[in-house]
Amino acid sequence: MQVADANWMLSSAVQSGAALIAIVGGLLGSRYVALNAEQGAARRRLREASDRLSAAQDREAKAGAEATRLVTKILLDDDERYLWIYEHDGSPTLDEVIQDVPEEYRSALEKHLLLIERELSEARRVLPELIPHTSEQETWPVFRAAHKLSFEHEGVWQWTYTFLSDARASSARRAAGGWSAVTDGLVSALRSQTGTIGTSTDSRRLGQARDQQEEANRYASRLQGEVAAAQAQLDATQQPKGFGVALGVLAYIAFVDIAIPLSLMVEGVTALSFHARLSVACLFGSGVLVLFVYLFAYSRFLKRSD
Repeated sequence: MQVADANWMLSSAVQSGAALIAIVGGLLGSRYVALNAEQGAARRRLREASDRLSAAQDREAKAGAEATRLVTKILLDDDERYLWIYEHDGSPTLDEVIQDVPEEYRSALEKHLLLIERELSEARRVLPELIPHTSEQETWPVFRAAHKLSFEHEGVWQWTYTFLSDARASSARRAAGGWSAVTDGLVSALRSQTGTIGTSTDSRRLGQARDQQEEANRYASRLQGEVAAAQAQLDATQQPKGFGVALGVLAYIAFVDIAIPLSLMVEGVTALSFHARLSVACLFGSGVLVLFVYLFAYSRFLKRSD
């Protein structure tokens, strides 16, 4: 049986295996560091775009809520609507109160109509017992503070109080005679003018709210594209396919080309038989072969991905 000095073969295998691991591992390590940096940049971009999108959506929601509030106020918080609902006691439907109801605001309008009906009913029950039958009536703020009233919709209660107090004051003035017709006409004219000014202001505010909502919606749409692009960039910087297999290949090379020869050297083997040398050579060659097979397979995979 032929034997030979084992040191040169074992040390060559260890050095060659270490060189392979250093070259391939260095390439993988540099790529991993670059991916980590790209991931950090992509995460920052995604976070910033998401924050801007969230802020834009909040602005859109606030503008939409303001537009809804103003629409319900313009279409329902009106003296004529209050009077119609007041005279048609029995919970009228929204379509009976408003013609051509905007569908996008129907739910909010129906909810607000229920509130008005409930508040009108409560005001009709409470206020007649508190309003005196005199020609001089208190202003609403004084009357409200004096009786410590609680309500959900002050406008309904104020209108009901004005409606009832004016009626009782007019009745008292007619009973006393004098300038009742003239004063009643002046009060009605002033109330009509005030309502017109309020409606005009609310309409202008509604236009501004809708413009803000549309602008925020357009900005949010653009930001959604940025978020999608940032997410795609982040997904592209994830650990590439085959990275785990590459680590497995390096681990195999380290075992057959470094660990086994080193273990023989630690045992103090000074000579190897032919079969032992053949086994060491085959193990070393298997490590190189596995590496080339991986590189070939991965290159084919990249071509198919392209």
